[in-house]
Amino acid sequence: MARIYVDVDDTLAETTEVFLSYLEKEHNIILKEEHLYEYPFSENYLQKKFKKFDYIRDFEKSPYFRKIRPAENSQAAISSLAKNNKLFIVSGRNMGLMKETKKWISKFFPGYFSEIHLVNNNPRKNEVKGIPKHEMFKRLKCSFAVEDDPGPALSISEMGCKVLLFERPWNKSLNLNENLIRVKNWTEVYNLLENGHLK
Repeated sequence: MARIYVDVDDTLAETTEVFLSYLEKEHNIILKEEHLYEYPFSENYLQKKFKKFDYIRDFEKSPYFRKIRPAENSQAAISSLAKNNKLFIVSGRNMGLMKETKKWISKFFPGYFSEIHLVNNNPRKNEVKGIPKHEMFKRLKCSFAVEDDPGPALSISEMGCKVLLFERPWNKSLNLNENLIRVKNWTEVYNLLENGHLK
């Protein structure tokens, strides 16, 4: 039985797809995912290109945030992986989103995750910053991670652990090592983890 860390946004959930819709409809900003080459894109790309506005926090409070759907095949993959492994959610989300995140996980992935941890990677003023994701990975004694954020993905891989890195524009320039494995979808994630191809 493996202990597996799973990120939420843009791995388990198709968050950016909904975020881009929010930008277009609420701010008349038309972007494609390939424009978001920096991470975290709210603080970097959008604020450089447009006005100083916290698009992410506004998005999180909007009805659009409730429209986020699971990534394709993620429900079937997680359901199968949970039978023989222990799964943990580790997300860089704002800790104030714990209730909303638990509700979303319960709706789409009921009973499959042992614990949910939000670490607020990019805190705003008066927000608490959690421990780094790679530290949470160690605390949970995980063996594998499913991630899209290049920072924690690299840190975990440098600890000698395998990371399945979802291909996204913001991690495109990340240099791979023997522990960083790019994946396109949850079918690939499932096959790599379930078939014992990762040692």
